[in-house]
Amino acid sequence: MMRRDFRFDFAGVQLGCARFEAVPGRPPLLFVPGTMGHLAESMPFLSALAGHFSVLSFDHPGLGTSPASSGATPERLSRALGALCAATFDDAPFAIYGVSLGAVVAALMARARPSRVRALMFDDPVFEPAAFAGIARYAKELARDTPPGHPALAAFAAFTGWDPASGGHDGRGYAHLWPELAVPTTILAGEAFDEAAARAAAACPGLRGVERLAGHPVWARDPEDRAARMAAFAAAAPLPSADDSVRADEYALRLSGGVTAICTRSPVSTSTVVLLERETWFEDEFAFVGRLIRPGWRAVDGGANIGVYTLSLAQAGADVLAFEPNPPIADRARRAIALN
Repeated sequence: MMRRDFRFDFAGVQLGCARFEAVPGRPPLLFVPGTMGHLAESMPFLSALAGHFSVLSFDHPGLGTSPASSGATPERLSRALGALCAATFDDAPFAIYGVSLGAVVAALMARARPSRVRALMFDDPVFEPAAFAGIARYAKELARDTPPGHPALAAFAAFTGWDPASGGHDGRGYAHLWPELAVPTTILAGEAFDEAAARAAAACPGLRGVERLAGHPVWARDPEDRAARMAAFAAAAPLPSADDSVRADEYALRLSGGVTAICTRSPVSTSTVVLLERETWFEDEFAFVGRLIRPGWRAVDGGANIGVYTLSLAQAGADVLAFEPNPPIADRARRAIALN
């Protein structure tokens, strides 16, 4: 098996990464480990997966070769991994295997870029706020066994919403993602995936099946068998259909408000960098206009650029006139409007 280690930095999230290949030309797979997962503990499964995929994985911030980042939330990590996969896999469609809270990151990626994710494979996914009870127990163990001020504590708190010192939680949950996942999805259900979680997951339009197994993490029990079954599932998933409105040198990005914008792949484009990092626009006026507008109002977007304001105003129910003097950018905005 060939292994290549490297560093990747996107919008302040720095990751120690590795790519594994046993046979060249295998389909690409991103492996997203759980809350405190890292490459060293995942090696048995990564080795098994490398027999079927070209595997990309990483150390969570604060672990292994990844420096701590107090802002590495699932949302920010999903955007960093989206950029990592685009660069590493040359924008070919890829499958994602997500363990525990890693499944949340995988779901966020699939929601943002459904044309790039071929299949989702979840191992004991944690989407429900109630499932964080298990993470609370782990937080207490982590706080007890880790020296105060250790970077892993800050990284853990940012990623899970738990404060390991107090046991408090910010109440976040991700069950709202299930209805938005049209990508073919399979779930291996362990101890964190209870009946409430199963009912929520039933709303996933891409769900193909749930397999109930005891224990966690289940992939450690028989990595070779699990890898072979995941390869079969990914191979059966159809390739995402290409959208003619999005060109090879462009991204179609689903924003946090639910609209999809089209932007250039240029790394020096302000629009591209902002939307990839934040999944929304950065100006205070953007949020203000969203609160101000009412259905049926008429709005004018002068200098519409790629149409971020136009799309948001139209989504709120306004009748929008958009003006953009740069023809290529105006064309991008026009295609985004049609896409939405």
